[in-house]
Amino acid sequence: MTSGKFLQSKEWEEFQKSLGRKTFRVNDSLIIKMPLKFGFSYLYSPKGPTDKLQITNYELRINNIAKKERAIFWRIEPSTQPNKNFVKTRDIQPRCTQILDLTQSEDKLLAEMKQKTRYNVRLAERRGVRIRNKELGIKNQNFEVFYTLLQQTSERQKINIHSKNYYKKLAGFNKIFIAYYNDKPIAGAMINFYGDTATYLHGGSSQEHKNLMAPYLLHWKIIKYAKEKDYKYYDWWGVDETRVATEESLSSRDDKILSENYEKQGAYMDKYKRRALNNSQPKFDNRSRKRISQEGPRWPGITKFKTGFGGKQVCTPGTFDLPINKLMYWLYKLVRK
Repeated sequence: MTSGKFLQSKEWEEFQKSLGRKTFRVNDSLIIKMPLKFGFSYLYSPKGPTDKLQITNYELRINNIAKKERAIFWRIEPSTQPNKNFVKTRDIQPRCTQILDLTQSEDKLLAEMKQKTRYNVRLAERRGVRIRNKELGIKNQNFEVFYTLLQQTSERQKINIHSKNYYKKLAGFNKIFIAYYNDKPIAGAMINFYGDTATYLHGGSSQEHKNLMAPYLLHWKIIKYAKEKDYKYYDWWGVDETRVATEESLSSRDDKILSENYEKQGAYMDKYKRRALNNSQPKFDNRSRKRISQEGPRWPGITKFKTGFGGKQVCTPGTFDLPINKLMYWLYKLVRK
């Protein structure tokens, strides 16, 4: 299955327009004009185009739009590797995600969970955690509950979140599920339902009652809800494919061992690519003369949580740019470093 199809939906297009962004459709594929400084912009195709033929067919029309909109490049997230004219760039949407097959029975879904996940689901239920869901509009009081949980998570984990207005607009076409304990909200999740897939967009939790394991029961109830509504897939919307932190030897023998290990883990093979991903100069152990790779999972906790529910990891090549105004593009890349 293809992850992220909702990013090409009419609802997502209207959401982008509500944020003040201009949109276009090329053969029904959504393209968003993203502003840059000094009146420049770039064109962005979230989770698209889907194949090489589409990319080739779109290039001429994209160039015409770019000239009118002062766009210096076209950013895409294809499901297959694009041609050599495209430049790999920092990923915007998740490159890899974890997807559950909801056509299986509930017993099968439970059996495929890791033992600890299954235990935590049942623990939360035994201890009295209850789940409520609402189809939210911006005036619904449950939005305030959800946003408060987001803020608490942001402050606790020191991560940035979008503006309140951003989430209000999202609430207009998504569902929010809240976990309560003794009528007090302790965890929440925003879920998109589109096509045959339910996608976990955003979530937050309270610092209180962490021992109740509310997020485990929350997502199990959402999974059951999606299954009852005949959705085929539950998309966790992002896991980290980089699962190993290890040492990289300067010897060819150790390089081979490392390559085999990294291949199993789905990470980049080339040592220079790994250095670029680390975004730092290589460090050496003075005694063994081994270069220590600092690469590791960017989201280890949330990835462990999501993969605990089972399912299959699905990956795409990532995010690529097609430079249209090549001089301005390389200036843009220089400033971004």
